[in-house]
Amino acid sequence: MSHFSLFVTGDDVAERIAPFQENNMGTCPPEYLTFHDEHDTCLQRWEEEDRDGVPFKERFASFEAFVENEFGYQRNHDTGRYGYTANPNAKWDWYQIGGRWSGRLMLCQHAEADYEAIRRSGANRAFVDSAWRGDIDFPAMEAALYAQALATWRRTHDTTLGVMSLESLRAIRKWDDVKADMKIPDVSIQNVRTAYWGQKGISELRDVLLKEHLWGWDTSPDDIAAMLSLAPEDYAAGQARQRWLPFALLDGDEWIEKGTMGMFGMTVDETDDETWVATVRDRILGLPEDTQITVVDCHI
Repeated sequence: MSHFSLFVTGDDVAERIAPFQENNMGTCPPEYLTFHDEHDTCLQRWEEEDRDGVPFKERFASFEAFVENEFGYQRNHDTGRYGYTANPNAKWDWYQIGGRWSGRLMLCQHAEADYEAIRRSGANRAFVDSAWRGDIDFPAMEAALYAQALATWRRTHDTTLGVMSLESLRAIRKWDDVKADMKIPDVSIQNVRTAYWGQKGISELRDVLLKEHLWGWDTSPDDIAAMLSLAPEDYAAGQARQRWLPFALLDGDEWIEKGTMGMFGMTVDETDDETWVATVRDRILGLPEDTQITVVDCHI
């Protein structure tokens, strides 16, 4: 179960994202579904026994009852074979306009009168969930993100130096290296964790950064070292260009995503930030001014 942000171009979001709905609860439009034939697998299992050694043919009155109870499959209307239907292009099973990303798009000031603001910033700038591309103030969005990132870099730098030098930070050993040095087959995660966090200063660094809200659930000393290896202006510029981008973009009939979303927000085959910025940022900024852009919170 994961949520991710999606930008949809066009004025009918429901119609646009329908081809990418998972067949949850049987609500996916049938034209997007493909039948997956599992009949031969069911026949093979029908000849076997359950975990108690009881033949399935003795437990169930018929092959049909066996399949529907053990697998939940249904017969294909055309072939009479058992299997299931699924959307091979499935990307979401539930969505909401805005949702966790509500109020993400900053309006140009000349366009504010044409929209109902979801929220306003401290500088009284209006934010919405959907707008024409020409009415979205992308330069101002990036300027605000630049200022935030610059402040974050400076706070992280000063807080870190209160615990250790940058040389000591870079000398912290990686998890895999600590594990390899233990040279114990099947070493427990707890033992590796104890050795890793037992390195000088690492726990203190985490604690002070947590207190300052500068350490997230997936932050590592490597992340902090990478951040502080950049000049503050370079770090802020990179963050300004990428932090407003969605995880996925649906433009026309093309679905573009940063990676394959899995459980608990974990992704695989994820595109690196630099490539994602070059691909998606330029595409969004290059859209015609009369293109509607809507922020969608998708669940999968």
